[in-house]
Amino acid sequence: MTSGSETKPLRSQGRPLIRVESDASWRSVRSAHRFTALALGIFYLAVMNGHMSSMDGLYMVRQAYAFVFDHSIQFQFPVWTWRPEPTWNSMYGIGLSLLYVPGVFASKALWPWVPISVEAPTDVYEFYLRELYQDPLYAVGVCWVHALVVATAAYLVARLITEFGCSGRAALWGMGFYGLGSSALVYSRGDFAQPLEGLCWIATLLFAVRFRAKGEWPSLVACAVAASYAILTRPFEGLLLLPIAMVFLWPNGFSFQRIQELLKPLFVLGGGAMVGAVVTLLVNYLRFGEFLRFGYDADNTWVAPSFERWAGALVSPGRGLIWEFPAVVLVPLGLVVLASRGRTREAVAILVLSVTLLASTVAWYMWWGGWCWGLRLFGPAIPLLAVVAGCGVERLSEKTSGWVPALLLALGLLWAVPGVVTDILGGFGNLGDGNVWQLAAYPLYGAWQFLERVFAESFQDAGAVDILWFRMVHRTGWMSLLIPVALLAISSMLLKRSFNLLRTN
Repeated sequence: MTSGSETKPLRSQGRPLIRVESDASWRSVRSAHRFTALALGIFYLAVMNGHMSSMDGLYMVRQAYAFVFDHSIQFQFPVWTWRPEPTWNSMYGIGLSLLYVPGVFASKALWPWVPISVEAPTDVYEFYLRELYQDPLYAVGVCWVHALVVATAAYLVARLITEFGCSGRAALWGMGFYGLGSSALVYSRGDFAQPLEGLCWIATLLFAVRFRAKGEWPSLVACAVAASYAILTRPFEGLLLLPIAMVFLWPNGFSFQRIQELLKPLFVLGGGAMVGAVVTLLVNYLRFGEFLRFGYDADNTWVAPSFERWAGALVSPGRGLIWEFPAVVLVPLGLVVLASRGRTREAVAILVLSVTLLASTVAWYMWWGGWCWGLRLFGPAIPLLAVVAGCGVERLSEKTSGWVPALLLALGLLWAVPGVVTDILGGFGNLGDGNVWQLAAYPLYGAWQFLERVFAESFQDAGAVDILWFRMVHRTGWMSLLIPVALLAISSMLLKRSFNLLRTN
């Protein structure tokens, strides 16, 4: 029994939190994971595109601009898309916009060059493309945020795997599955909010595990903050997370005599969630004059999911999860591993959360997510599935434990490469917009037809290699290509350092 605010750690229950030989070796493993995350982040910077690709992203960026320059929730300047009427409000959570604020503030000298038109442009769609492609403030102050988000999430994947009692090697595979072998590689370039939501999900559950293991209140506060930010980022998905976080916080061997041990963390978590919900409702009121109005059109809703939708989400060439994240096949093995380590509750909770989000995605009226790569709306669950898949590596036999994970990572990387090299606005976005069963909708097969040249002829050239440093060649000459070469060299050295640390442990 424990008393007061103390929480009985897992170590005292005969179930070690992590499997290590010594504190020194564990510090080396942790350092290896940090080096790997840093290597991933630098790699993402080497392949970032420096421009927006979606209306969603444009609205969230302009929300950050409104915060910094106008101190307002509403846009003070109209935002033009393909529609004849301008937009004066974002309909999205403010979490990602808030994350943009420091970079926007630091780069505010570039504000005069942001494409803005108070009057209706002569060619509205052409001006919309200018807003997406020719915003230097976004290129300098914002686009790198996505690389930071995905690299941090990859690091937390490794942390949660080791917290579950699996090896540093399994954790490294989990990082690779998520950071390189999934759509996260594509979305490290922007400009959607799902990767940030995924980061909030895994951070919430990681800190919940740490609090339950050690009873450290800073971990509980961090858990509540992450849950609150999940609601600020994407309110619906943030609310889905709450009951799962409560399951993670539920103490082992709970009895009603220990009710205080349960209520205190739940009150803290609930308080964080309440803050996120209240701020979201207040933002709605300031935007639209109604607390419960989120800005979506009446037909933007859920519908009865058909078998074709389920099949499309799982195996279709255009949006199938099996192609976007091949390591998902290791999830059943990972569930077995977690159960064998006394983590059945957490394994089931992660599975329930993932299936719930998948069901919600399949039932959404535009389940494929529009002009984007893969099953975008399911993105928040991929870090958690990477955790389970990484644990599953330990269940493989000695003969298969090397080549099977490598093959799955390679297949995911091959799927993601077209999303890094080609521009979604060059034609593939329209091709795959709902036509998920045609073979051409499979990125590795269909996206390359829209790549017309290596170097862009203008900043709005959608037919060239969609990497910022390649796009700059028409202005800087070959000098801009030295930047990705240097970044890739640094990333490789960090990755080598990580492997050496793991090999010695």
